[in-house]
Amino acid sequence: MRKNFGAKPWSYPQPVFIIAAYDEAGNPDAMNAAWGGISDTEEVSICLSASHKTVKNILARKAFTISMATASQVVACDYVGLVSGNQVPDKFQRAGFHAEKASQVDAPLIQELPMALECELVSYDPSTGRMVGRIVNVSAEEAILDESGKIDPEKLEPIVFDPVQQTYRKLGDTVGHAFRDGKKLKFILRLDGLGQTGTAQTAVTVDSTGSVVVNAAGQLTNDPSEPISKYLYGVGTPTALCSMRAGEIARVDYWLYLEGCDTACIMPVQERQLALQLGFIGRRNDADSTDETMPTTQNR
Repeated sequence: MRKNFGAKPWSYPQPVFIIAAYDEAGNPDAMNAAWGGISDTEEVSICLSASHKTVKNILARKAFTISMATASQVVACDYVGLVSGNQVPDKFQRAGFHAEKASQVDAPLIQELPMALECELVSYDPSTGRMVGRIVNVSAEEAILDESGKIDPEKLEPIVFDPVQQTYRKLGDTVGHAFRDGKKLKFILRLDGLGQTGTAQTAVTVDSTGSVVVNAAGQLTNDPSEPISKYLYGVGTPTALCSMRAGEIARVDYWLYLEGCDTACIMPVQERQLALQLGFIGRRNDADSTDETMPTTQNR
């Protein structure tokens, strides 16, 4: 049973952004913010009160950086969120931070925090506190890069804010792969037994997304498909492709797989036209109907 907590600013995870800017005299300042995130491909949005010294600096200099807080710097990162630059002008130095100018914008990078977004101010609404920045550059120390030159989160050790327990937590293990794992549930029909591939030099089958489902050894690799025989009319008890209401239209895409991607296999097919015929049969479910089937055929 679920427990209701009412309206709360809770979500998992919440970032720990350390936002830095120069004041009008060129002194660096930084603050801690959790309410923010990527809002477009080259845009970040943050919710910041107009009373913050850092906000005043950003409005004056039109630029800022967002560094990812890390486990090794959790004390300093929490400190700059507790103390206001309006009362403690040197809080950047008291946190133990050292600044260097960002390469792309007029704002400081924090040497102790190895990954940062360099941003130009796009807009700020003091009534809502929403600040929008254009991401000009992402910079990272080589020490946190993997062998391919990408940012390695295990080396970066970014932390997230737990708004319920009021704690900081370090990111954990990899549990899946984005834009890949969900393909296991994508549905296609495998045309079993309709072609011979024994003499083919390669035997690789891909689905409509380009993901390999049969490797060169002829082994299935996370094949999400089902045999077409399951849906054939007149072969046992067929399974319906879909159910539709009266007047509803369904679209069925079908694919012809050319297994054995060698010249001898493909070229003869490319050099001539093929006529494919796919037939569908529907059955009405209403008890008063005497129509058992409604066949339809389409040539392509």
